[in-house]
Amino acid sequence: MLPNLKPMPGRIIVKRNIKEQPSSSILLTEAVLEEQDSGIIVAIGHKDDIKHLNVGMTVLFGSYARGKFKLDGIEYLSMKKPDIFAYEETL
Repeated sequence: MLPNLKPMPGRIIVKRNIKEQPSSSILLTEAVLEEQDSGIIVAIGHKDDIKHLNVGMTVLFGSYARGKFKLDGIEYLSMKKPDIFAYEETL
């Protein structure tokens, strides 16, 4: 996905999904659903700093400001673990 891009320790790079309802069984209030965004983790900084998250996981995060950048015409977000409030577990 991002073979030459390595985030700084404590940072996560997410490719934002088109805004839609999450398909998992995570229960969210209406207020959170209105402001939530989701994306796929494409790169993680130093893995020891970020436990429970892996590349390829779908995560939910708020619509507040975070680092945005484009690479090859695709928009990515750089965030820290506290910016993520839920992740989808694979069963």
